[in-house]
Amino acid sequence: MPRTKNPEARQRIIDQLLSKGTRIPKRDDFIRMINNRLPADTQPIGPDSFSKDIAKMNEELADRDVKINWTPSKGYHYTRPGFSCYKNEVNEDDKDLMLMATSVLGMFQGTALQEKFFRVVHKVLANSVTAGPVPGSPKSNFVQMVTGSPEKGNRFIPVLLQAIHEKRCLLMTYGANGKPVRKKHICPYVLRQYNGRWYMVAYDFNCERDEKTNVFALQSIQDLDVSNKKFHDDPTFSPEDYFRYSIGVWHLNNVEPVKVVLEFSRHIDLVQANPLHHSQKATLNRDGSLLTVEIEVYHSPELEMLIQGYGSAVKVVSPKELSDSIRDNADKILKMYGSRGKG
Repeated sequence: MPRTKNPEARQRIIDQLLSKGTRIPKRDDFIRMINNRLPADTQPIGPDSFSKDIAKMNEELADRDVKINWTPSKGYHYTRPGFSCYKNEVNEDDKDLMLMATSVLGMFQGTALQEKFFRVVHKVLANSVTAGPVPGSPKSNFVQMVTGSPEKGNRFIPVLLQAIHEKRCLLMTYGANGKPVRKKHICPYVLRQYNGRWYMVAYDFNCERDEKTNVFALQSIQDLDVSNKKFHDDPTFSPEDYFRYSIGVWHLNNVEPVKVVLEFSRHIDLVQANPLHHSQKATLNRDGSLLTVEIEVYHSPELEMLIQGYGSAVKVVSPKELSDSIRDNADKILKMYGSRGKG
């Protein structure tokens, strides 16, 4: 099928390049940049078509006190900085940003949000002459997130987000992994992702403890329905502070965090570049062979898993309870595999 001429598409691309201040010193460079941005079914242009497009645009701009000019110092440019013929339309920067967003939205994999967003982006870009690839196609997957397989609980994310936004209570059917299934009236406050799984912080009217704001795994939610309860704002809850001492999503009520001191003999650059926790304070010894790290966190299973992930590269200096727990687990691993030399 022969490719069509599309002067309107060319002129929009010319406007996009000029309006964002791209320096274009030579005519051949300008033509190449235009052709690279043209839709696949549009015929490339040469010098004659390019000159006609510039002349046509300058003719239309005559009554707007601006024109496309060329000078040795500036190259091709609008004589009025920041000018655009199509200010309210989707440009190349907008398109790239939206395509990036479709990839980032992969964290909502398995939810209706992802599909709805793809449809909206597709409609917006479809109305742009320089729409380019359709969101969701391989060409748009230039931002890749490790989210794992979508869990069944992810389908509740749109409902929970709306309830958080509208401050609305929900009736939750909750329970999994052999635990009793219970009905709970909840007020959702925050959604948090950790290790590819989603969790919710919510006030639980049915909790028997004094601290009724707790963490729930979305994968354990069986169903959500309307609640007749009035939304309750927990005065003790702060989204900024709730996970202040947590590794991941582990939160302990009425438990003080501990100051953990670790010594790294390997992976020093990695630990410096990627702190274990936002409270991390690190000190490198004089010859650079040992990194001492201090963090203030809850003593939790997630903390122990994090430390054990570094194997023999890290030693727990304090507290003693944490050091003993790591050492006991190491002894169990040795016993499980047996001493060296045995089959």
